[in-house]
Amino acid sequence: MVERIRYGPATVLDQIETRNLVWNPLTLAYEPAQVEIQEIADPTLGYKISDIDESGVTSYYGFLDKSGNWYIMEVTPTTVRYVKGTEEYATNWTDRAILLYDYFSAVF
Repeated sequence: MVERIRYGPATVLDQIETRNLVWNPLTLAYEPAQVEIQEIADPTLGYKISDIDESGVTSYYGFLDKSGNWYIMEVTPTTVRYVKGTEEYATNWTDRAILLYDYFSAVF
């Protein structure tokens, strides 16, 4: 285990580790880390809020990505449900109260 001495917000070792290098005591050199990184993708990453309707008991939040894909989140006092699509966001936002919403895991 490497003992770290802190002199400020980051040490040289911290800076090296952030470049994905680790010390190899056999070769006495910093080498690329052999770490398998498992990516956990957020299916809503890349979407930005576009419309908000908080006028009633049920609230609606519309999101768009740069390709025109969309999803609308319906929030009631006890539930959060979703619907998504790839085109005609404006039409679906207008019809948001009558769309069929489902659980996040079912929609994404």
